Amino acid sequence: MSKIIANLLTQSALLFIAYALLALLGAVKFLGNDPLSSALPYHQVAPWSAVLLRLAIMSGLLASGLKMFADSVPSDPLENAESASQSARILNYTAQGWTVFVIVAFLFGALGLLDGRYGMELPVFLSIIQAILMALFVSVIAINARPLNHSLAVWLMGMFISILCTFATVISPSDPLQAQTVATVAAGVNLNVAQMIAAAAILFWLLGHDQSAQDETAVYLYAGTLAVTGALVTLAPLNLLSANSAFLSVLTLIAAAGAAVIFIRWITISVKQAAGWVTLAAFLLLCGLSILGGFSAVGSISRWTLGTRLSDLQVTLISLAVMTLVLAMNEAYENKTRTNRAQLPFWLISGGILIAGFGLAGAGLVQTYLERIVGVGYLETQTYIQPLYAVWTLGLVALLLGAVGYTLSQVFRRT
Repeated sequence: MSKIIANLLTQSALLFIAYALLALLGAVKFLGNDPLSSALPYHQVAPWSAVLLRLAIMSGLLASGLKMFADSVPSDPLENAESASQSARILNYTAQGWTVFVIVAFLFGALGLLDGRYGMELPVFLSIIQAILMALFVSVIAINARPLNHSLAVWLMGMFISILCTFATVISPSDPLQAQTVATVAAGVNLNVAQMIAAAAILFWLLGHDQSAQDETAVYLYAGTLAVTGALVTLAPLNLLSANSAFLSVLTLIAAAGAAVIFIRWITISVKQAAGWVTLAAFLLLCGLSILGGFSAVGSISRWTLGTRLSDLQVTLISLAVMTLVLAMNEAYENKTRTNRAQLPFWLISGGILIAGFGLAGAGLVQTYLERIVGVGYLETQTYIQPLYAVWTLGLVALLLGAVGYTLSQVFRRT
């Protein structure tokens, strides 16, 4: 099983590099005079990078679940009984199938065969394959996990919701508008609910809270709070015109404040493994889910910001926060404590995310003011915010260098 975990973590790191490269190419296109405007247009780069980031996260989450599963018993849980050996064969075939699926999805992006609609980028048959492979991973773990520790139980809940969301993007109404609504909600729940639950499980595995009786139920409190917040952040903007929109907005802000307390707690607690990554993830979630997500539920605010770079920033920060916890799991898988070898990639990745986030936030604020309030045209606005796009691009350069350095450090560490 250790080989499968290592391969999934390596795939996650490589996909993260590809995402960073494509995100950089996408940002460069807003600076003008793009030499790849015809060969690699933005409408191809954007869905390609989004899919690769989601696959990087999912590969890491699957590896994290397998690691929690392997740590739940003193020996390899799939080596002894006959039923366990059957599960081991299923797991091996599923892991090989996942690798093939990732390669095919990458090639579809390279050939420009992905859809530009949010949450529906993958073709239907690839989405079905993804959901089936995820279900096989989860089934093997759920059937053989005895005893079932708390972190693993929470991880299983998060992955089950993620599988349902993946299927929801396929089984959608025939009406295009309804289908897009279903896909948007499913993608939002997958990111803001399912992955938040899985993120809480990873955090508690890193903390080792399952070994302390007084903290054994805290993971459920954390995961539940994040799930409720994520659900409200996803659904509240869709009900801005309803009679209960004000109540829902207030409820979302309260939940976001509760999640903020949790994220601040993450920053202040003593983490034994990959402490820097956990702190970075907590800060990104504080900004993405609690602050941007909370204010996006307020109708008087979201009617100005919806569809601007601030919306992009919210999704990006939450996604990168989960990815950061995957990197923390990757590093903790190799070492019980952080080593100097990963220090430079950590600072490049964290600095790159913060710089790129600052540039994107500035671009979103200026875009909101000029386009939505003053009434300046879209193309003219893009000209005004090019300096902020340059900051965004600079941050993505650092992110790419950090991702490459991180992956190389992990490869050299394993050899």
